[in-house]
Amino acid sequence: MARQIILIVLGSLLFVAEGRADVREEVENARQVLRAAFDSGDAKVIEQRTTADHLAITTGFQFFSQADQLRTLSDYHLSSYEAAGLQVITLTEDVVQLTFRADIEGTFQGRQLPSKIRVVETWVRRDGKWLQASYQSTPVGDSKD
Repeated sequence: MARQIILIVLGSLLFVAEGRADVREEVENARQVLRAAFDSGDAKVIEQRTTADHLAITTGFQFFSQADQLRTLSDYHLSSYEAAGLQVITLTEDVVQLTFRADIEGTFQGRQLPSKIRVVETWVRRDGKWLQASYQSTPVGDSKD
């Protein structure tokens, strides 16, 4: 009997781990689509991949809605955005938080953006689709942590 319980528990843990791997892949793919949309200035995709009440806070700008961010999209110019050290934290079945470092080169409204940042993104699943609900970055030194 004890063996059967152990096997059931181990099987359940394997199922949960596989589910989390699927979520990680889905959110990473959604993040890449959104990143590409920002790189190309594709407002339609940005609107489809963020929530209407999207919150973005960085040292270069802050927006309290998707509409605010879309209104100034042409003021945002990145020539490079390299993310590393991605971690996915599952908060609920439909909410995850991503954390990572990024090396960037770019400007917002002509002002240079910090070149090394730490990022926290919150993603929510609505109607089976992952949407970015918030983006926050802060400058960091040369640390690789």
